[in-house]
Amino acid sequence: MKRVKIPDILKNTQALAWVGSEAREHLEKSSELVICSAREMLVQKVEELESMYIVISGSLQAMKGVKESERLLQIYQEGTVIGLNELFGIKVDAGVMLVAQTESLLLSIPKDKFIAAVLNAADTKDTYNLLRNSYDAYHFIRYSTYLGEILEPLFLIEFVSAFEKKLYHDGDIVFKQGDDPDGFYLCSNGKVNVSVVHGGEEVFNANLQAGDYFGELALTTDSKRSGTLSSIGESNCYYLSKESFSNLVKMEPRLLEGFQLLAKLAYG
Repeated sequence: MKRVKIPDILKNTQALAWVGSEAREHLEKSSELVICSAREMLVQKVEELESMYIVISGSLQAMKGVKESERLLQIYQEGTVIGLNELFGIKVDAGVMLVAQTESLLLSIPKDKFIAAVLNAADTKDTYNLLRNSYDAYHFIRYSTYLGEILEPLFLIEFVSAFEKKLYHDGDIVFKQGDDPDGFYLCSNGKVNVSVVHGGEEVFNANLQAGDYFGELALTTDSKRSGTLSSIGESNCYYLSKESFSNLVKMEPRLLEGFQLLAKLAYG
C-alpha cells in the first residue's frame, strides 16, 4: 500500500505550485487527511466554508436540494482545490451540499490557517498578493491558453502581474483599425465589439466577452490594428503593453514562443 504523505500532497498539487517551501511547512502542521465513504456527506449545507479541501483521490459532488430532490451542480475531480475562490476559481454557493461520489481521500486545511501561512512566509507573501490581485487573468491564461502549459506557475504570476486594469464605458473605443499596435488585451468583464472595414464596407462584425483576448499579434509583429474595438456597455480589460511584454521576454524567452503560437492559431 502506498503511503500518503501530506508534504508530498502540498508540493505536488498543481494549484499550489506557487506556494513556497516555508509556507508549505506551516501548512503541513494545520492540514488533516479526511476519508469519505461513497455517498458520505462532507458538508451538509454550505454557508461559508471554514476549510479548503484538496481532492487527493476519488471525487466530490456539489449538490443542491430542489423541492425534496437533489440536483447535481458540479463534480470535483482529483487535484481540485475547493475553497478560496479568489485563488482557485472554485466557488461553492450557500445551501450547497458536498458529497463524496466515490470513496474519497481529501486534505483539509482551515482557510484562516492557509492565509496566515502564505502571508507569514517570506518566500510566498509577495506571490500571494500578486496572484490575488490578478487571479482572473492568471486563471484564464493558465487554463485556457497554451501559455499555461509552457510557462512555470511562478513566472506566469509575474507575467499577469504586469497587466494593467482598464475600464471602458459604453461606446468607448479601445483602438481603431489602422492604429499602431500598442499591446495585448484580455476582456475580464462585460462585452466589446470588433468591426473590420474593407473597401469602405464592413466585412466582419462580432462581439467578444469575458475570457476573450485580442491584440496578440501586436506583441509579435508591427502590424497595424486589423479592426476597431469598442465597448458595449461597461467593460473591463486587462492590458499588457509591448514594452512590458519585451521586458518579460528577456526573463523568459518561451513567452514569445507562446504568443507567436496564439497569433498563429488566431490568424493562421
